[in-house]
Amino acid sequence: LGKRDREIDVLHKAIKLRPKYASARYNLGIAYLKSGNKKAARQEYESLKTIDDGIAEALLKEMNSTPQP
Repeated sequence: LGKRDREIDVLHKAIKLRPKYASARYNLGIAYLKSGNKKAARQEYESLKTIDDGIAEALLKEMNSTPQP
């Protein structure tokens, strides 16, 4: 869990520096999914829709294939 928290922190910093960094938002969404925070992943998806539709769709597919806890 400590690694995941660190990963999320680093991705937040990257997005703060470059808010339209689609890859960082996608990876943050994936990290949220892996940590069980589907609501936060959904927020990243919503942000991605305004930046890059293709990457947003890839995150949505991951969200839909992740089992509900």
